[in-house]
Amino acid sequence: MDYTGLLTEISRSLRQIADAPNYTWIAPIATLASGALGWWASQRTIKHHHAKATSDNEARRTLVYKLLTDEITLRWKGEIEPYIRGRLKYEPLEALDGFSVMALGGGDVFALKSISESFHDYFFLKNDILVSEIVHAYLLVCDLADFRALTEKVLAERKAVKRELEASFSEEEVAKRLAASYGDIIQDRYVRLGGKLDAIDERLSGILRRIKHG
Repeated sequence: MDYTGLLTEISRSLRQIADAPNYTWIAPIATLASGALGWWASQRTIKHHHAKATSDNEARRTLVYKLLTDEITLRWKGEIEPYIRGRLKYEPLEALDGFSVMALGGGDVFALKSISESFHDYFFLKNDILVSEIVHAYLLVCDLADFRALTEKVLAERKAVKRELEASFSEEEVAKRLAASYGDIIQDRYVRLGGKLDAIDERLSGILRRIKHG
C-alpha cells in the first residue's frame, strides 16, 4: 500500500502546528518531524516513479524485441531471403533478372528502419551494441535495395544493346558480343549478391542472439 499521500498530509499538518502561535513550545519538535516525514514522503515518491519508469521500459523493451524477432524470422528469413536465395539457384543472368524485378526497400524491414532512424529514442534498451547491430543491419538492407536497382538498370541496358545487335548480327555473334560486354559484369553481380545476403544474414542472426540473451 502506498502511504506517500498520507505522509505528505501529516508533514503538512505538523508544519501548520509549528507555525501556529499557540504551540511555540512544540514548534521545534513539529518542525523536525515535518521535515523528516516530508523527506520520507519525497523518497517514496521518487522510488515509486522509478519503479513505474522501470516497468514501462520493460514493457517497451519486450515489445521492441517481439517486433524485431517477428520481422527477422517471419518477414526476412521467412519470405525475402528465401526468394532471393531461390533465384541464386539459376544461372547468373536468369538469377539477376528475377532478383531485379522484386520490390525491395527499407520499408520491408520496418522495425529495423524505425529504430535506425531514431536510435536516440531507444536508450531504454540498455544495449548499445544491439542498437548498433540493428542500424548496421538496416544499412545493409538499404545497400541491397540500391544494388537491386542498379542491377535492374544494368540488365535494362543489356537488353537495349541486345536489340540493337540483333538488327545487324547473327544470334551467335550477338551472344559473343554480349558476353564480351556484360559477361564479367553479370558474374560479378551474381557473386556479390550472394555475399550481400550472407552479410545481412550474419548481422540479423547476431541481433536474434542478443535478444535471446537479453
